Amino acid sequence: MGLEQTLPTLLVPEYRKHAAETEKTCAFVTHDLDSLNKDIPVKESKCKAASPSSTAKRVSIRVLGKTAKRGDLHAIAIVSSSLEDPDMVVRSSATSVLGRVAFPGDPHAVSAVIARTQDFDADVQIAALEALARLVDSDDERAVAAACSCLEHKIPDVRRAAVEALIQVASICPHCVVMEVSKKLTHRDEDVRTAALQAVSEIVMNTNASA
Repeated sequence: MGLEQTLPTLLVPEYRKHAAETEKTCAFVTHDLDSLNKDIPVKESKCKAASPSSTAKRVSIRVLGKTAKRGDLHAIAIVSSSLEDPDMVVRSSATSVLGRVAFPGDPHAVSAVIARTQDFDADVQIAALEALARLVDSDDERAVAAACSCLEHKIPDVRRAAVEALIQVASICPHCVVMEVSKKLTHRDEDVRTAALQAVSEIVMNTNASA
């Protein structure tokens, strides 16, 4: 199914008009999402189909993620305003897009993504950990602590995402990451110990390979 078939009916004419020009398309979807954030309250329900307004947000953020350039301040502002949206799909998508459009090291983006690692939805947490891996470009103790806390998550995919994030952060400061992750090696939960061991093993292997 093409993108046009996924767009809300009201968005199709504008999509057709601007599809040939990336910047104009980006301006359209961000303006549409900005209006939705200001004017339409969305109630979350994981058991029901998404509301029309929520669906429009999802599509707008998806298109924005494909059209916005890294460092686009307006795009960053739009997705940042959706990070606490009631719809977990919107939160997850916004988090992922933020990780792609913000510059690595952007302190506001890094802080926002770290906050989403504590989201109550696992998909949002995974998106946050993946975004964190893209955005951290220095020894950031908060990022390491956030990823380490996710090693204790009950869902395996979240633990794996935490391992991957820690491996990426360790490419900048392997010693500080290993020191923090090693504290989990004596955790009472075997799954947590296994995730920690995996992270440490891969970090050490990567460090030795680049030496």
